[in-house]
Amino acid sequence: MSSILPLLIAVLFLAPVGLLFAEVDVARLVEVAGGANFPKVLWVTALSSGLGAAFSTVLGFLAARVFAVLDFPAKRLLRLCGLLPYLVPNFVLASAYVVTWNPTTGLANGWLPLPFELYGVAGMTLAFAVAHAPVAFLTLEAKLARIDPALREAARLSGASSLTVARRIELPLLMPSLFGAFALCFSLNASAFAIPAWIGAPAKAYPLTYKIYQAIQLGGVDGIPDAGAWAVYLLAAVAPFVAAMAFIERNEARRALASGKAGRLGESRLAGSKFLGFLAVYLGWQAVVFYLPLGSLGLSTLVPPGCLQSRGAACLSELSGRSYHYVLFEL
Repeated sequence: MSSILPLLIAVLFLAPVGLLFAEVDVARLVEVAGGANFPKVLWVTALSSGLGAAFSTVLGFLAARVFAVLDFPAKRLLRLCGLLPYLVPNFVLASAYVVTWNPTTGLANGWLPLPFELYGVAGMTLAFAVAHAPVAFLTLEAKLARIDPALREAARLSGASSLTVARRIELPLLMPSLFGAFALCFSLNASAFAIPAWIGAPAKAYPLTYKIYQAIQLGGVDGIPDAGAWAVYLLAAVAPFVAAMAFIERNEARRALASGKAGRLGESRLAGSKFLGFLAVYLGWQAVVFYLPLGSLGLSTLVPPGCLQSRGAACLSELSGRSYHYVLFEL
């Protein structure tokens, strides 16, 4: 089995990538880099991927800190709810956002509008943050649980607040892991296609992945060298973050001495008004950025096309499964 895995990697990954890069020469790289839109493509990729990764890391840390340190009712169920955005394909999430908040016919524009236009870098950043916050959460949760609870207890006995404990104890110990979570989210954002295609392209905010697709779509076989050149630049943008993640993982055992043994769940309990406040924020955020868009997308499949946008709630009297029957049995 151990000998088959390298062979599969070579055949299914290295060989196709090598053949693509074989179509690229230095002249092609220079030509692509000299294009008028090249700086903007790099800027859109760096800005949307970087901001999305930063927000994902912050959201992941805030949630991981609660789930790793505190005990509260329905903890496993709530944790699963937080992971659902990553289990939904980016294509579905992007489609749901378009149905809910596209500038002209978004279902929620009249009563829960976004503070910015969906199409463009801002919308891509929001979708990236929502889609990959669970990745940062999973990366940081185990690290937070491993911090010796005696460190937190000593700080609390000294009068330190929860914010001080996080700032003076947890963040310094987690700094390599925080960067690792950011690097992983950045790599996922930069290599994503569905979200840029649905949310970035209508505003002509094209990242590197869309330019690869565009080169093949417009040029066909003749566009493969250009696609390969864009892929080289994408690889160059992501490679430093992948290398940083590998370095962090390699030195994980050395950093484990600083964090000590695993913490004991249940040491601190979240209850009463604090638990209700946590539920309001945690579930409220998910309801707005995840469940509402998915619900809008699902609802749009049960009514005639365009009905919700033109007639609103009056379309609910026309609910049917005709669209599903057409897709399953007639298409």
